[in-house]
Amino acid sequence: MADYQTLIKELRGEEFEFYTYSTKDQLRKKLVIKTAAFVTEEDLKKQLSEVTQISAENVQCTKMKSRSGESHSFLISVPKQVDIKNLKSVKEIDRIKVNWQKYNKAQKVTQCHRCQKFGHGSSNSALREMHQTRKNRTNAHR
Repeated sequence: MADYQTLIKELRGEEFEFYTYSTKDQLRKKLVIKTAAFVTEEDLKKQLSEVTQISAENVQCTKMKSRSGESHSFLISVPKQVDIKNLKSVKEIDRIKVNWQKYNKAQKVTQCHRCQKFGHGSSNSALREMHQTRKNRTNAHR
C-alpha cells in the first residue's frame, strides 16, 4: 500500500497523465434504509451513530428519489470495517420502525467526466480534460 501511494504521489508530482482504481480501504459498504417520510438525514445520522457507535462523520446519508418524486429511502454509506449485522440490528430509530435492504447499484458502464473515457471514474483520473468546444475544437477547460 505504501508503494502504491508513493507511486501515485510521484506520478502527480511529474504531472503524468494516468488513471487508477480505488483501493479496498477506500471503498465503502452501502445499504438502503426505509423509514417514515418526515425523518431527516441529520436525525438518521445522529441515531445511527448513537446506536452503532460509528462516528457521525463516517456515516454518509443521502435521501433517494423515486420516479414519483420524494422517497422514504436513504442510502447509507459506512466504512468497509463496519459490521453490517450490527448495523442491521437497528430495528427502530427514534421509535420509528425501519427496514434495511441491500443496495443494488444500477449496472451502467463507469465513465470519467474529466476525460470522457469509459472504465474509470473521475475521482481516480489524472488525465487532462478533453471537453472541446464546438466552435474552435480546443481544450476548453485548461
